[in-house]
Amino acid sequence: MRYIPTIRLGLNASSGFEYFILAKKAKFFKRAGLRVQLIEFGSFSDVQQAFEWGQIHGMVCNLIDVMIIQQKNKALAPKIILIPSYATPEAACHVLVDKSIQNMIDIRGQCIGGEINSFGGFVLLKALKSVALSMHDVKLRFVDPTAFETFIQKQKVQGVIAYPPYSIHLMKNATQCHSIYSTAHWPKEMKLNVLVMNQNVLQRHAKGFRKFIANWDNLLDLYKSNPELGNTYLSHHLSVSKNRSEKIFNAVIPLKLGEQVQLFTFNKYLTGVIETINAEFLANNNLSAKDINFDEVFDKTFLHGALQHK
Repeated sequence: MRYIPTIRLGLNASSGFEYFILAKKAKFFKRAGLRVQLIEFGSFSDVQQAFEWGQIHGMVCNLIDVMIIQQKNKALAPKIILIPSYATPEAACHVLVDKSIQNMIDIRGQCIGGEINSFGGFVLLKALKSVALSMHDVKLRFVDPTAFETFIQKQKVQGVIAYPPYSIHLMKNATQCHSIYSTAHWPKEMKLNVLVMNQNVLQRHAKGFRKFIANWDNLLDLYKSNPELGNTYLSHHLSVSKNRSEKIFNAVIPLKLGEQVQLFTFNKYLTGVIETINAEFLANNNLSAKDINFDEVFDKTFLHGALQHK
């Protein structure tokens, strides 16, 4: 029997993970000749770090995480090969602050916690920019999302940048908090969930990943035609109710391959997002050594190769 090496994919609850759970349970990976282990982490930062340290071979994450890895560890040469989905307004990331802070202007000089070198940091940057402030106008503190509530209650921070499920929990249980900014009305290009692979691993398993991607639309159609099956799989996996599983699936808008091609092909708005991340966010974190172009981030050649297998 031929030995098939295990490919470890990292994901977290806010990265559009639900369709990958379905793919695993419904044997889409296996039928593509891939042996995939899904490893779940509590935050984008944890996923990012595990990828950088070689503990996982691929990650489902945000665009920002891909660009940070490119700057911190160029040897991995990560590129996006799939755009599974983007978040709905109900699954927005929020700037949650003490109720004594009324708006973004009042945030000046306050201590804000979050994942500074990840999606939360970019959200804070955009929030501050919306009122002509910068990262230098607040005190930044790295706080793991699992510790948000404790840091708020003990007044170690006056606010946090939180995404689901942490944002939902805080808005429900931390009565002293309220939202003064969210990504709810951001365009989809700024909220994309992406699949990025270590290029060495991808080359060794190119055939299998092309086959998996070629069947992506069939995976989405499976859930659309039989949501009960997908909800059952996710319910068992997370030990939650089927109603809760349905809400998790509905927290993202999945993208069929035809829609993804439009994003992988030169996209003016998405290119602008990449330039903003590079020039404003990465530079602010002393990570930007050079301009990053569109083709360095998106592997459109791989996607087009996968489409030929459809």
